[in-house]
Amino acid sequence: VLSFRALLSPANLTEPFRTVAQTPTLPLLTLASFCLAAIQGNLLSFAVTYLTDEIGLNLIEAGAASSAMLIAGVAGRILMGWIADRLGSALAVLRILAFTAAGATFMMSTIDRSWSYGAIVALFAATGILATTWNGVFLAEVARIAPKGKVGLATAGSAFITFLAYSFGPFVFATAVSTVGAYGPVYAGVACLGLVAAVALLIAGHLRKTSDR
Repeated sequence: VLSFRALLSPANLTEPFRTVAQTPTLPLLTLASFCLAAIQGNLLSFAVTYLTDEIGLNLIEAGAASSAMLIAGVAGRILMGWIADRLGSALAVLRILAFTAAGATFMMSTIDRSWSYGAIVALFAATGILATTWNGVFLAEVARIAPKGKVGLATAGSAFITFLAYSFGPFVFATAVSTVGAYGPVYAGVACLGLVAAVALLIAGHLRKTSDR
């Protein structure tokens, strides 16, 4: 029987992270997911505030645009899973999504009061698909490349690091907005995380090809 003391032992608590480190591509995949989670968390957390405080929409308009992003993201996750299945490569889909997340987030930074409401809603819906649909594909890839018999541990370690971005990303974003005084430049900076994710995934793909030879 597993005791409470054994459950909280340093060896037990660090095992998920040691499992992640056992596979060369898992740390890179985890870095990518951390970056993508930071993008997603900031997009979803500040969408309404951004549109009301800086763009001048009312709460109903801003809420509807935010809802468009959420709904498109839900539908998009099913679509991305289907595409990954058809391509036979979750990693390839994640690489594409890293680039599109960067592009969509940068476009978010360019919104101003001259944009029509329809254009804003369209961009938010597109961003839902392009920047918030990576999660299921990521978990599937973690399960695929995890050491044999350690899928749970690998998922726990990678997911824990990923959720740090969800937890602390909004705080960092809000601090940056307060310092800069505008959302646009901060969103442009956040977009760079998508490029970091893309590079990490490209390296992971290269390592996988090398190991397969």
